Amino acid sequence: MRTTRCLFVSLACALAGPSDADPLDGEFALDFGYENAVWGPGSSDVSEECDETGCFSGDFAVDQRGKVTGGMSFTVDFVSDGIHVTGGMNGDFKGKVKGKNAVAQMTLTSKPRGVLMAPGYPDVPLKGAFSMLEVLDGNAMTSTLSGSVKLCAKGAGCQKDALPVEVTPLGAPEEGGGPWTLDLLLGTDAKGAISGTALASFPDGSAPIHFQVKGKYDAKKDESSLKLASDDPGPGATLKFSHVTHVALDTTFEAYQVKYKICGQSGQRIVP
Repeated sequence: MRTTRCLFVSLACALAGPSDADPLDGEFALDFGYENAVWGPGSSDVSEECDETGCFSGDFAVDQRGKVTGGMSFTVDFVSDGIHVTGGMNGDFKGKVKGKNAVAQMTLTSKPRGVLMAPGYPDVPLKGAFSMLEVLDGNAMTSTLSGSVKLCAKGAGCQKDALPVEVTPLGAPEEGGGPWTLDLLLGTDAKGAISGTALASFPDGSAPIHFQVKGKYDAKKDESSLKLASDDPGPGATLKFSHVTHVALDTTFEAYQVKYKICGQSGQRIVP
């Protein structure tokens, strides 16, 4: 299809070929900004924090579906009234990442168990409950952390405390995550069937996600549609493109609409 507007825009456009848009063949790169922020999969250590009674540490991992797993540990070592108390608690993390339109919420819960020990005294069983909520806002460029801790000791009752709310600015992309890129390698056959692969990359060090791509080129409308489904590190992440147009020799899409769901975070983008 040759459009009349092509004749009037510029000589370069007229020489580009018999169509404003071309079937998708080759390598393409798309950049997503903080307004489409997605925090990708991967693992992270919770930095060890210590006070006069002991230390806390942990680790967690987020998969491409947004599921969070990991573990936490409290170690206790202090002297009270001349009595040396040791022991601690351990527990598994469970959680989920959910988000929409660049605002992600990560929830973590744990029910640790353990024991306190002191020479000459019977061991004291411990149980607790830990919850944490972190809100990553790609629009406000902030991270907000809150939570609570409950500790119960046999014979001594329970104590529950709220963690102080911490609001910190997100760092540069290489530190704070957020923006991400999508690189595609696509081919269109004579019948208009599109196939290929794609890779979503995250500058905060999150693990990249690999996708298989299938789609269709509509010659009458002179546009393409694409469906991306993750296969490495596993299924669960998806993107759906519609109304994709492309100019010959260009390494990005001229126009498109996309809806995505990655690590429990969803959103959409319309270009232009």
